[in-house]
Amino acid sequence: MGLAMKKVFHVLAVFCALGITTGQTSAYAQEKIRVLGDGPLRPALIEIGEAFRRESGNQVEFVFGTSPVVHKKVVDGEIADVLIIQPNFVAELVMAGKVVPGEHPVVGRVGFGLAVRADKPARDISTTEAFKQTLLNADSLIFNNVASGNYFAKVLERLGISEAVKAEVVRLDPLAVYDRVLQGKGNDIGVGVIPLINTTKGLRLLGRLPAEIQSYIVYAAAPMTSSTSPQAGKAFINFLASPAAKATFVAPVCFSAVPFLSHRGVRFQAKSLAKTRPSSNTGSNPVGATKLNSLAFCAPCFRNIRMFPEPGPRARPHSANIFTAFSS
Repeated sequence: MGLAMKKVFHVLAVFCALGITTGQTSAYAQEKIRVLGDGPLRPALIEIGEAFRRESGNQVEFVFGTSPVVHKKVVDGEIADVLIIQPNFVAELVMAGKVVPGEHPVVGRVGFGLAVRADKPARDISTTEAFKQTLLNADSLIFNNVASGNYFAKVLERLGISEAVKAEVVRLDPLAVYDRVLQGKGNDIGVGVIPLINTTKGLRLLGRLPAEIQSYIVYAAAPMTSSTSPQAGKAFINFLASPAAKATFVAPVCFSAVPFLSHRGVRFQAKSLAKTRPSSNTGSNPVGATKLNSLAFCAPCFRNIRMFPEPGPRARPHSANIFTAFSS
């Protein structure tokens, strides 16, 4: 009986040792990555991060801010594994040694829309003329004082109503725009990116800008040189091109997923570039429409730019594999 008990204890000890070893291996295999992202991507990225955790076991911690703010944080020494911001800021951080050089895939884009309080009636802004009349009838037009706001100011000029609505224009910090709309008493209209309008409690999306004046903000993903989990970070960037991630990017109205359109092997051809590209640190860069073959993208610090594949083996037939979709 004593020998039998010894054998039982020996077997139990072996199983315990195996359990401890397995647990340690699993613990070491799971990592936590830190992602710095632009605010409009928050609704999609939170969900994508959870899907990535379920699939890989790796945790994702997000820190959100506007691209200029994130850019400054990184310049000032903020450490992370992955960066998802506007491509021009990524390019500057590559030059500063903060981002790993190479291919930085464009993972999504967002369009602009008008926001009103949820208790306000619907209005038709599907045509440029209807959109123009809606703006003229507003008690206040509230939009931000950074790049996208500068773009909308140009829209007002293009419509020929900038002087007519000048007294109604209120320009604020990006984080204060929707609060001002919610606090309004009259026919107050906010302008902003559609995913944030859709996810701000108390607001409703009046509609997106008509196609003739719509523009988009594009976002690229890049690994950072300060990464403490580079392999997990690269895995997360790859995961952004998965069918599940694409579907999540498209789910908020006017998110558009663009799977792995890379900036490497692509050249920029610009008109009067020096005059139209102010320093990114000022937050005053105009938003311009960039076209890749027949598809329009936004390049926030560039105007009148066209992207063409470079000749040679690196060139790709980009237009054939662009995925763009909008919810209705």
